[in-house]
Amino acid sequence: MRRAFSFVSEVFTAWKDVGAILPSFPVVGMELVKWMDRPDDRPLRIIELGSGTGAVTDQIVQSLKPGDELVLVEIMPNFTRILKRQVEGVWKPYLEGVKFRLHEGPLQDMEWDDPFDFVVSCLPVLNFPLDDVRNVLRIYSRLVTPGGVLLSLEYALSLEARGLISRLLGKEELGESCRLMQDFLALNQQENRLILRNFPPMRIRRFEFARAEAEGKNHDEEAATPTHPVSDIAGSL
Repeated sequence: MRRAFSFVSEVFTAWKDVGAILPSFPVVGMELVKWMDRPDDRPLRIIELGSGTGAVTDQIVQSLKPGDELVLVEIMPNFTRILKRQVEGVWKPYLEGVKFRLHEGPLQDMEWDDPFDFVVSCLPVLNFPLDDVRNVLRIYSRLVTPGGVLLSLEYALSLEARGLISRLLGKEELGESCRLMQDFLALNQQENRLILRNFPPMRIRRFEFARAEAEGKNHDEEAATPTHPVSDIAGSL
């Protein structure tokens, strides 16, 4: 209850950064971890971009095994305080033997040695300026190891609704952002799943990237980093 109250308070003060109106229901995280396959017994490296109050993280931590690595990225101070309480409280038994890190700040300020098996993102990408939309989509492929998976969460029909708004109101930049996202989906999306047992309903998308792209080819093109704090509230959906 305390986490939900903190979340709603942030919605009223920084809605655009939060990018959501309510925390996700537990079913969203439960459905997401079903796609986090463990084909063998090797440890997994997982990063959640913007964990918010930990609504999705609750289910991720319960799927961990000793030797795994979990990185949480969150920029909003009120939410990082809640995450720290969770780490020292209800999540503590699940994190035993797990390499854990909480990055308090923008994603573009974070350093990582190796890419991740699973990248979980609820970034409100279409809230970003056009240049940042381009750069975030490039960063996704750099975060994912060859053979790894990106799982993104968004409100159902959000892309379609924003595309309609861009046409009706003549918002050219938003329209171009929607086209970039549609191209990204066409190239990389493997499947998606609609979660009706959430309010509002959510969609989980699963992406895999071509090996050459995932290994960081064309780095010159991908070198630019977003100016927007791209970790804003991603995981709080």
